Amino acid sequence: MKKFLFTAMLAMMSLTWVSCESKVILEGELPQTAQSFVQQHFADYTVGQVLKDWDHGHAEYEVYLSQGADIFVLDFNHKGEIKAIDSKSKTALPESVIPAKILEYTVANYPANFIIEWDKDKRDQSVELNNGIDLVFSLAGDFLRIDY
Repeated sequence: MKKFLFTAMLAMMSLTWVSCESKVILEGELPQTAQSFVQQHFADYTVGQVLKDWDHGHAEYEVYLSQGADIFVLDFNHKGEIKAIDSKSKTALPESVIPAKILEYTVANYPANFIIEWDKDKRDQSVELNNGIDLVFSLAGDFLRIDY
């Protein structure tokens, strides 16, 4: 009985380990929504790598893009909807990827700065500016607070 329990536990641990691994996939294997987003907002960028991860039984995707020294990482959910964009080179995100209300607020209140990271979850969305300030907004794009 102890052998059986030990074997079952080992099997479960190995399944958990395997399910957490990222898998490199082709750009064409992304959901169509994600492919369209990349083509619309990052047409001049080269896709370096696409990773497929599993989170709670759903696929998630990471797309690495580059153009010269600019490097961006885009995170998509299982439906191909954008969840986050991160400028690894700390250059400005294209304005077209920032929700209009958030961009308007940022330009009006931080005219000397620009957005280098955008993230959206179930409760809110946030941006990081190139000066290190994190701004939090509602899902509708209304300013909520500065996050320290």
